[in-house]
Amino acid sequence: MTKDSLTTNENSFIEMMAKSDEHASKGFELVLKRPDFPRFIDAMIEKGFFDPSRNPAPAPADRDGYVYIPYWNALDYLKACAKFAGRENDTELAEKIMTQVRSVSRASKSLDSRDNHYTFWVFAEIVGLLPISSITSQDLDLVQVWLNTKYDRSLVPDALDRGLLSRFVACDDPDAWRGAVRLMCYCTAIRWKPAALHSDEEEPITVADDYYVKEMIEHHATSLGRKVGYEAAKLFAARVAEVFGRGGRAKWSQVFRPAVEDDHQNSQGYEADDCVVEGLRDVLLGWCESDPCSAKLFVQSLLRNRNEMLRRIGIFVLRQHWIHLRCLYLPVVSTDLFNVGHLHELYLLLRDRFDTFSDAEKEATINSIRNLSDPGPDGSGARQRIQYLWLSALAGTTDDSVSKWLSELTRKYGAPPKHPEFLSYTETRWGPGPSQYNARDLIAFADDGSIVEKLREFRPGDPWHGPTSDALVEELQRAITAAPDRFVNVMPDFLKAPRQYQHGLLRGFLRLFRDSTEGITKDTRVALWHSLFDYFEQLLKDTQLCWRDDSSPVDLQPSWNKRTALVPEMSMDQA
Repeated sequence: MTKDSLTTNENSFIEMMAKSDEHASKGFELVLKRPDFPRFIDAMIEKGFFDPSRNPAPAPADRDGYVYIPYWNALDYLKACAKFAGRENDTELAEKIMTQVRSVSRASKSLDSRDNHYTFWVFAEIVGLLPISSITSQDLDLVQVWLNTKYDRSLVPDALDRGLLSRFVACDDPDAWRGAVRLMCYCTAIRWKPAALHSDEEEPITVADDYYVKEMIEHHATSLGRKVGYEAAKLFAARVAEVFGRGGRAKWSQVFRPAVEDDHQNSQGYEADDCVVEGLRDVLLGWCESDPCSAKLFVQSLLRNRNEMLRRIGIFVLRQHWIHLRCLYLPVVSTDLFNVGHLHELYLLLRDRFDTFSDAEKEATINSIRNLSDPGPDGSGARQRIQYLWLSALAGTTDDSVSKWLSELTRKYGAPPKHPEFLSYTETRWGPGPSQYNARDLIAFADDGSIVEKLREFRPGDPWHGPTSDALVEELQRAITAAPDRFVNVMPDFLKAPRQYQHGLLRGFLRLFRDSTEGITKDTRVALWHSLFDYFEQLLKDTQLCWRDDSSPVDLQPSWNKRTALVPEMSMDQA
């Protein structure tokens, strides 16, 4: 409604809002409390409350070299109107709102001083609230302006993900689906910056915050693959070719993305790499689910592509949709396919699918492995080791000739590495590792009097994978804090336990008194202390306690020598 549609008092109110930014801010707050707040939009537009010049520019902060970004209170009013327009399907009101969004966004593009990421964020929310019919193809280009901020790059992609993009994907309009691909295109655009470790190299980053780009891909890439397979796959294939088409990424793609699937070997430091690989992967999986026949030609083009990462994604999709895509395998089987850069994806394909191969597919595979060239100067040794690596993927096959060849190489070179599908494998662990028994088991052993026997019988396993004595000591302490009365009864038996479990017993009661005294009565605490002092007295009578230490130098269990290393040396007379 225009200014003339308002009452005299309402027009006076609008005039009052125009006096200052503070008046305008308070005015928006009061108008939004009215159920008919959209009535005021025409008068506000006429008064210039949404003019680009009112969009706050970054302002100097108290600290030199820093700025703060003021929030434009008019945005709350526009957003509320957008909600109303979307709910009521009011296209006339929606067009008025979009006119303001377009005007401010285009002015921000030409005026760097109006770089306000809060404004861009609310605009991204607004387009997700309005009727879809009110968003034109040209309006989608405004997203590029909103993402081109020097400040927070996370707000806009998050708003698009939850709003307009979700609505585009969910509707039944093919034009909206293509609009969703355009939004993905804008948010996954790649920039290059100097690498952190090598200033002469560059590394890719997404124009939008990578965390929210990954969220966007996770939420929508598979659906886009089902609905607009080719357009979405073409977009992400171009992104992969760009990221993995230069420098070390072109030569050693597996260093930057060891596995196409989600795997803990994939590093956390290469977010842009992950975004583009996961985007193409998920789009192709969705496309193959809905229309494998039309997806087949695209996957075929990936298998023959010059870009190693694209070939790897093609091999991955071939393995996942083998039933529909197996016809693509035989034409590409050659020694070139058994490239070390394809190791992870091709190894898993052979491991999972070899027994389903036709005779021709098996013959071509084995011949390619036999004909691998020698990569080094040391004769057939290096060649045979590489052949052995590929053949290890076929372990357990029913093919007799393969099994015989694999057995010969196993006798010659020993067992294959634990993770032969990776060129390198990183494993990290922390804490004491796994325990042979948990706290509940130890309480049960204490009840039947066999606990010390069980502890003495325990033998630690591999120090990396366990079980470990440190973990068992930790479980013993937890058992004591959970059921102290059970361990009071078997305390004398611990005089015959190995030293680390004696120490664990004392630490368990120490933890009980220090951290878990709630629910323990005074009489119970006194009884526990009496039992403990009886135990101390008996323990100190053991002459070997102070004078003998048969623990290993690398053993981390407590011992007398390690205890005395922490205090000044003393003679027996001084003690």
